[in-house]
Amino acid sequence: RVDKLLTGALTLDIGQVKALCEGLGGIAVPAHVDKDSYSVLSVFGLWPEDLGFEMLELARPHAYPALASAGRLPAGLPFVTSSDAHALVSMREEFPILAPECPLWRLLGEKFH
Repeated sequence: RVDKLLTGALTLDIGQVKALCEGLGGIAVPAHVDKDSYSVLSVFGLWPEDLGFEMLELARPHAYPALASAGRLPAGLPFVTSSDAHALVSMREEFPILAPECPLWRLLGEKFH
C-alpha cells in the first residue's frame, strides 16, 4: 500500500530538476518524450528549447523523424531509447549502441568510450 499519489510527488519544476541533475555532475535526459502521457510533449505540448537539454529519450525511436519534421522536437538532437518496461516480458531484446557524439560519453569516461 502506498499512501502518496506518486504522479504528483515532486514540487520542483522541470528546470529545477535539470539544474539539480547538472549540479551533481549528471546530464538531464527527459524520458519517453514521445509517449501519450507523463511526457514532455504530452504535458507541455512542445519541446522546451529554452531549457537547453542536450539529448532526450524516446520510447519509439522510429517516430523521431516525423516529430522533428513537424517541429515538435528539435532536429538533430541526440537521443537514446529504452524499454520503460514494467515486466520482464516487455523488455527490449536489442540494446542500442551510443553514437560517438552522444553526451552520455562524458559521464562514462574514456574507459568505456
